[in-house]
Amino acid sequence: MLKAYRVGASSMLVQIIRELEIPGTIDNMVQWDPKQCKHSPGTHVLAMMVNILMGRTALYRVEEFYENLDVPFLFGMDAHASDFNDSVLGRTLDKIFEAGPKRVFSAAALRAAMREDVKVDVVHVDTTSWSLAGIYADSVAESEALHITYGFSKDKRPDLKQFNYGLVVSRDGIPLIGEAMDGNTSDKVWNRHIIEELVSKLASDLDSLVYVADSAAVTKDNLDLIAEKGIKFISRLPATFKQEGTVKDRAWADGSWQELGVLTLNPKRDSAVYKCKDCTAEIDGRPYRLIVVHSSKLDKRKANKLERDLSKQKVELDEKIAELGALEFACEPDAQAALNRLRQECSGLFYDVSGNVEAEEVVLKRARRGRPRKGEEAPTKTIWRAKASVGPLNEETYEHAKQKASCFVLITNIHDAKEYPAERVLCEYKEQSCVELSFKAIKEPEFVGAMYVKKPERLEALAYVVLLAALVRAVMQRRARRYAEATDEPLPIPGKRTSMRPTARMILDSFDTIIVIILPDGTRALADTRLFPDKMFNALGISPSVYVRSSSKNYDP
Repeated sequence: MLKAYRVGASSMLVQIIRELEIPGTIDNMVQWDPKQCKHSPGTHVLAMMVNILMGRTALYRVEEFYENLDVPFLFGMDAHASDFNDSVLGRTLDKIFEAGPKRVFSAAALRAAMREDVKVDVVHVDTTSWSLAGIYADSVAESEALHITYGFSKDKRPDLKQFNYGLVVSRDGIPLIGEAMDGNTSDKVWNRHIIEELVSKLASDLDSLVYVADSAAVTKDNLDLIAEKGIKFISRLPATFKQEGTVKDRAWADGSWQELGVLTLNPKRDSAVYKCKDCTAEIDGRPYRLIVVHSSKLDKRKANKLERDLSKQKVELDEKIAELGALEFACEPDAQAALNRLRQECSGLFYDVSGNVEAEEVVLKRARRGRPRKGEEAPTKTIWRAKASVGPLNEETYEHAKQKASCFVLITNIHDAKEYPAERVLCEYKEQSCVELSFKAIKEPEFVGAMYVKKPERLEALAYVVLLAALVRAVMQRRARRYAEATDEPLPIPGKRTSMRPTARMILDSFDTIIVIILPDGTRALADTRLFPDKMFNALGISPSVYVRSSSKNYDP
């Protein structure tokens, strides 16, 4: 009787994960008894990673996921889907937590980077939050486990508890250092922590290393540490530094911009056009290069925001003027002083406020009861009112605001403009998207579904398993893109399309159609090889034979 399995990317993933030596690294670092355990913790993690990467089921349903795959072929002849039930995998997560999940991930990431010959000359650093639905009890303060708590939500879900991720990746997106952190960890504090960690782990590479991060890295304390350790860095100068506004004003006043044009490999109609102004300034007694960057795309976004600000400002001014106009003053100087205060408050706004003070006679209530005598005049008094009005839009103020809003300021301590011209500094900063894409990847539905664990210790261990899965995605993507670049040929992707820069999702989807048939004699054969992604196999450095000849016995003790 023939059996057929729609195996998809499973065998390919198992092969790559084993090539990266992730299961072996875990087995060497996590305590386990080969005599008592049917499968090693590395094999259990391998099973979790394949499930996460192929998606479609939550982690607590891993057993169900493997019921539709040829488990003995993937993990050894004595393996069954029931071997990967949630109890077994939960105990594995406990063991990983005891071993130190960050330590385990770091070792696996380092080994993978060495094997893939990843160049560590530029690192990109960023954080994200991971919101968790459901009830998570507050962790005990002295507990070493991850604290699931409220904090600044980058998911825009302040109503949910969370934990945070921090990542350090190479310029081509390979995770080098990853960390799951308490939900209320500050980006500024984490940047300081990770700078110190980089110094200890990459001491031999510090002279050539460039640290690229967002504006959270730029604090007085962090700048002091960077200077102390002699690290080169590129970041964005926060608006909280007075130098940010000063250099923008200087750049527009000077007017001599360096035109950079479009800085993308595949320009589109709406691609941003850049120009910049290279400046220097001192911060806390140290000289820095401050590069003012103008983006045409930023122009459009900021123009829309300015229009909203204009409308809001007009409404607020009308309310203030109405409130002032309702006030009565006993003398002209008091009314004039109130009008002057309003005009002072509104200085620098998009609208000018004009006005004057006017006297007004008001009738007083008679002190005596009864009808007034014939010819008796009603008592009156003179009051003073401040009459203000909103003038036309101050075009000069508006234009200046638009100019400043369309710019941002990069800060770096790399002063060699020949080695690092302004264009290169900007390009390195723009590559910050590589770490943001890593976060985007691990927030895909299949990854989010994986995070269904209530025990903080298991959740922390699982968070690092997710990072390992993200590492594998990054390796696949890097291999495919380097192959396309080397051959100068785009790779076929689903939908009868091609791409020079396929995403990990495109790569995985390319294997969806693979079906393996098991013949009555037990041999395996590939069905309908017309749908076979031969070129993608070549790009990944994987032989199609991984689908018909198992090598699992070589990996599981």
